[in-house]
Amino acid sequence: MAGKRERPEDIVTKLRQVEVLHGQGLSMADAVRQIRISQHSFYRWRKQYGGMNRAQLPRLKALEKENLRLRRAVSDLTLEKMILTEAAPGKLLSPSRRRECVEHVCETLGISERRACRVLGQHRSTQRKPPQGRDDEARLTADVIELAREFGRYGYRRLWLGDSSCVRLKPEHPNPVRPCDFVQDRTNDGRAYRTLNTLDEYTREALMIRVDRQLNSTDVLDALTDLFIQRGPPRFIRSDNGPEFIAPKIRDWIELVGAKTAHIEPGSPWENGYCESFNARFRNELLNGEVFYSLREAQILIERWRKHYNMDRPHSALGYGAPAPDVFILIDRRPTMH
Repeated sequence: MAGKRERPEDIVTKLRQVEVLHGQGLSMADAVRQIRISQHSFYRWRKQYGGMNRAQLPRLKALEKENLRLRRAVSDLTLEKMILTEAAPGKLLSPSRRRECVEHVCETLGISERRACRVLGQHRSTQRKPPQGRDDEARLTADVIELAREFGRYGYRRLWLGDSSCVRLKPEHPNPVRPCDFVQDRTNDGRAYRTLNTLDEYTREALMIRVDRQLNSTDVLDALTDLFIQRGPPRFIRSDNGPEFIAPKIRDWIELVGAKTAHIEPGSPWENGYCESFNARFRNELLNGEVFYSLREAQILIERWRKHYNMDRPHSALGYGAPAPDVFILIDRRPTMH
């Protein structure tokens, strides 16, 4: 009998036998010995099954099974809460992040990988398959970092060459309209300087950026003369109604060389949209990120940026190509005054 595990039905039967024998006048100890069980087992059985009959056992089994299920559910919920608490310091947005978190939870809580993956929403094949990057991933990352360091104001779309430009109306050929406008800034000593920006609306090429402390109508005339000698006159010069552009000598000279003026309506800068757009990028990509300690430094760095803008910088309206990648650099061979 030693080591034999009694079934609940047999236990209930023996308990009722003890009751019958005890009812016949035997002491409880003698009745227990007669059915060949120890008193310790008897009292333990009576505590668990006393007063029950065999018909009540199925209900007891069902209750015990439900109790075990609830205890396991509570245990699972507690464990899942512990897993989520352990993983709470960071958001699990990527498979690599979840992979690291599953490994950490398994090591910390001593649970299986299967359970950790189920709670954290990680597929087990993803957990077990090591990530494999492209062979050129490191080089690509280094190139992107270098481009972002050098041209940090471009935004991600200018760091790749694709054709996602929007369709918009464009001039039909180069040189029909050249817009002009001023931009003002200051050197490090607080002194103001101005730039006269002139574009080609068809190619978006920055034809000229004249930089000086003061730029009046005479300076505008001198700058346009140099540009017309190098690139020829356009059909129209588009500008606002500033005094530098509406001076009679400017208008007469423009008409004399065979071009015309096209002044925008007062208070309507959008009518000179190409130049306004250029000015915004000029300020955002260069002026806002540089400190010029002298006018000469500003002239040199601005001219360097203009050449980069024309030959290297991607332009969204040109299918992320440069405005003038094949333009020859025109060297100013005028004699230098000493």
